[in-house]
Amino acid sequence: MTDAESQLAAADAQLTEKEQECAAGEAQIASAKEELESGEAQITEALAQLQDGEAQAEAYQKQIEDGEAQLASAKAAIADGEAQIETNRSKLKDGETQLAAARAQLADGEQQIASYRQTIQSGEAQLAAAKQTISSGESQLADAKQTIADGETQLAEAKQTIADGESQLAEAKQTIADGETQLADAKQEIANGKISLADAKQEIADKEKELEDGKAEYEKAKADAEPEIADAKQEIADGEKTLADLKKPTWYVWGRNKVTSTESFGQDAGRISNIGKFFPVIFFLVAALVSLTTMTRMIEEQRQQIGTLKALGYSDGVIAFKYFAYAMLSTVSGALAGVVVGEKILPWVIMNAYGMLYTGLPYYMTPLNWEQGGLAILASAACTGVATIAACYKELAAGPAELMRPEAPKNGKRIFLERIGVLWKHLNFTQKSTVRNLVRYKKRFFMTVIGIGGCMGLILVGFGLQDSITAIAKNQFVSLFTYQANAVLNSDVDESEKEALQTDLENYSGIDELLEMYCQNIELQTDKKTVDAVLEVPKELTNFNDFYAFRDRKSGEVYEFPTDGGAAISEKTATMLGVKAGDTVQLKKGDDIVDVKISIIVENYVRHYLYLAPDLYEELFGGAPDYNQLLMKYQDMSGNYETALGEKIMTYDGVAAISFTSDLIDQIDNMLRSLDIVIVVLIVSAGLLAFVVLYNLNNINITERQRELATLKVLGFFDGEVASYVYRENMVLTLFGVIAGMGIGTFLHHCVIQTVEVDMMMFGRNVFPRSYGWSA
Repeated sequence: MTDAESQLAAADAQLTEKEQECAAGEAQIASAKEELESGEAQITEALAQLQDGEAQAEAYQKQIEDGEAQLASAKAAIADGEAQIETNRSKLKDGETQLAAARAQLADGEQQIASYRQTIQSGEAQLAAAKQTISSGESQLADAKQTIADGETQLAEAKQTIADGESQLAEAKQTIADGETQLADAKQEIANGKISLADAKQEIADKEKELEDGKAEYEKAKADAEPEIADAKQEIADGEKTLADLKKPTWYVWGRNKVTSTESFGQDAGRISNIGKFFPVIFFLVAALVSLTTMTRMIEEQRQQIGTLKALGYSDGVIAFKYFAYAMLSTVSGALAGVVVGEKILPWVIMNAYGMLYTGLPYYMTPLNWEQGGLAILASAACTGVATIAACYKELAAGPAELMRPEAPKNGKRIFLERIGVLWKHLNFTQKSTVRNLVRYKKRFFMTVIGIGGCMGLILVGFGLQDSITAIAKNQFVSLFTYQANAVLNSDVDESEKEALQTDLENYSGIDELLEMYCQNIELQTDKKTVDAVLEVPKELTNFNDFYAFRDRKSGEVYEFPTDGGAAISEKTATMLGVKAGDTVQLKKGDDIVDVKISIIVENYVRHYLYLAPDLYEELFGGAPDYNQLLMKYQDMSGNYETALGEKIMTYDGVAAISFTSDLIDQIDNMLRSLDIVIVVLIVSAGLLAFVVLYNLNNINITERQRELATLKVLGFFDGEVASYVYRENMVLTLFGVIAGMGIGTFLHHCVIQTVEVDMMMFGRNVFPRSYGWSA
């Protein structure tokens, strides 16, 4: 109640204060009304001045109108004088014409000329008088304009006085409105204060009732919760006891490069990076060939235009700059579009394909690399520009008359095939013409063969990459690793548990053979490089060949497990270390480093391996290995069988994990399947480039030989015969291009495979015959 009374007293004080503010507001309103009356008087006086200024302005305007009328009259007089002058001049010309036509009338013509000259002098005098009148009118007009300007200045001052008065009047009215608003606000605040005081008294009563209800509810909830709190405390005590009984775990800290998904993503990125270093060069060379052919042909077609320009006086530099500017415009615009497509669209397509394999990649960064893009644009411009300048230089070396004549056809001559009479006599006319034309147009022959061969080589590389990639899983886990499952044992498993596990697996339905292996991550070192590898040591060598196949990839020679005190090393590992059979490498296992002799190099595609015999391992490390893997062979590779086998094996405490070869094959296939979209992009791009090359070359071929083909039609060849005449040459050129493309594609495939490989994997080296067929 004390708080309520205090609030009431405060509200009374605010009410008194607001009444005082109302009295002050009424005083301000009275003062504002006096200022308003003073402003209205000033406005009345300013309006009177404004009316006087407007009367003066009307008088000045009347003077201006009179001056303009005089000026118009003077101008009309000038116009009449000029018309008379023009008329007299026309008559003068007629007289001079008559004088030249008839010398006999010379005396009469001279009298007429004299008369016309007097008339002209009279018109010129009138013109001078009119100009004097105009000058006088312009002076009067300037005086009138100055008088108007003075009147306008007085009028502006009067308007400013009126505006100032209106502004003061508006301010006074606003002051009155503000005072009335403050008075209304004060009265409203008084009313609101009375309402708030009543609400505060009611709220005090409501809160006191809520306090009593809350105390009663708290007592009831406390009584209900005490049994639950006791149960929770007991559960906490039991959990702490269980936690105290647990054994201290062993922690294994792995770096990010040991995470399978991270390592796989890094390998995929490495493959794409290697492809990006190799393929653009090949595509660029073929595209440069197209640009060279196109610009050379365009300049050769415009020989007559170049000759015409030279005959008209244009310099060689100006003519060459015309074609150079055209080449640069098309090249730079096309290169800019290519940079955007190559750095935005194609990377997005490839990243989208990879995004299906990895989670957590919702966004792909495809920034524009202007450093690489600028380099590509400069290279394209350089190739096209050099080709254009070279072609222009060749044509501009001739004279205008020679350029404006059509280029003479090349002379025919005997070819080598004609000297082989047995063969040459069995060729008909069209076949002989085809052979002669192929030898006659050597430039077209080599350009077509190189273009077709280069494009087929690119397509063959795409199909060959697919062959090499798809062969990895099959070669590694079917041909080389011939077991079907691998059980990884715990490090603390004892011999009795191993024997029990082997006995159960030997009796398990479908299991054919078992092999104990020791597997350990190691480092192999040479002076050139250090490679992370896997050490494999079999417990028995008698049935080792049933689980692994040691062979040479190139010769196909099958090896036995080395027992001569040396080791077997995988091919990719040996290549990276730079060693061959008979060399020595350092093996680092933990803190132990030993030297190992290499006896054989075996075919391998996934990861790096070193194989030691058990007695050699004991000799190097002074003890038998702790065999930690169990390999299994069986025939039934169905999903149901392997699922049941896996569930059976994982019931043993000594088994840490189990992996099936079929799962590894699927995993590698899925990992490498992401490269399919890259291969598709390469094949489609190479196919489009091949289409452009072939279209361009064929178009040039037909355009260059229009007269020749027209001559054949004049000689009676039908359209079909003329077409077959051209097609036959294209087929022969295509055959030579395909033969060249097989060699180019095989060479490029070998180079690309070695370039795009990553350290942990070796791609296949063979291209299937069907790929040659599809590429051709």
